[in-house]
Amino acid sequence: MELEYCGMFNWTVDCPLNSKNIFLNMLNSLKIYDNIKILEIGTYTGTSIVSMLMYLPMSSGTVIDNWNLSEDELEGCRHVAGKHFTMEHVHETFIENTKNLTDRLTVIENDSSVAMVELINAKQTFDFIYVDASHTSLDCAMDLALAWVLLKPNGLLGIDDYLYYKPGASQDDLPKIAVDNFLKKFEGRYIILSSGYRLFLKKI
Repeated sequence: MELEYCGMFNWTVDCPLNSKNIFLNMLNSLKIYDNIKILEIGTYTGTSIVSMLMYLPMSSGTVIDNWNLSEDELEGCRHVAGKHFTMEHVHETFIENTKNLTDRLTVIENDSSVAMVELINAKQTFDFIYVDASHTSLDCAMDLALAWVLLKPNGLLGIDDYLYYKPGASQDDLPKIAVDNFLKKFEGRYIILSSGYRLFLKKI
């Protein structure tokens, strides 16, 4: 199945190097469960959730995105892709990429904090939650705190962009600050399974 990335390369194309093997090892650990429920916070063109659902045939997915990437971030994606496109095109690409999985995929178009509070109120829980949305420290902190509530005991939490760095950005406004504070707050309630550009935890 050919997927369109719109310049947002990720673990599915082994970025950074050896990411794909690590990610697939995490997914393999979920195969002991029936009806695996996956939540992806920030999906862009859907390449990650499509790859997860195809790799785990007994799974279903929920994605949250407002398809409102900043112009600065979008320009970075255009640079990688080598062509100009809009967020409308990114959203249309998501629809095209996921068209064969609509029976297994729930799409929530909203801000992540609002959407996750609604999922919590609906008493939803998930076996694997992948946090890959905003790169600001405050947004990341909110996403992690809400994701933790939605994660089942023994569930896996994947955190993208742990080591993300943007030239000129304040060190206090990067995901790592939020993640490190989260790890400190919930110390003793998780096991770190893998640590690198992406972080994977098991909730205990």
